[in-house]
Amino acid sequence: MSVLLWILLFSLLGGVLSVIAASLFLLIPEDHHPHLLPHGVSFALGSLLSVAFLHLIPEAAQGVGVGNVERLFATVLAGILGFFILEKLLLWRHCHAGDCETHG
Repeated sequence: MSVLLWILLFSLLGGVLSVIAASLFLLIPEDHHPHLLPHGVSFALGSLLSVAFLHLIPEAAQGVGVGNVERLFATVLAGILGFFILEKLLLWRHCHAGDCETHG
C-alpha cells in the first residue's frame, strides 16, 4: 500500500471520528455545555502546546544550530509570557454586565 493511500485513509478516518465526536457533544443536554466547554478548550490548548513543544520546537532548535538555541528558547518564553499577560489584561477589563462602571 502506498504512502499516499495511507495518508488519505487516516485523514478520512480522522475526519469521520471528529464528526462523530462533535455529534456526541450535541447529544449532551444543553445545561451541561457550560461545564464541559472549558474542559474541551483546555484539552485543545494542551494538544496544541504538546505538538509545539514535542515536535516543532526541537525541529526549530535543530535548524538554528547549537549557538542560537538560547535565543530560540528566549523567544518562546517571551511569547508565552506575552500572551499570558495579554490574557490577564483582557480578563481584567472584561465584564458581562450591561451597565458597569468600566464601560458606562
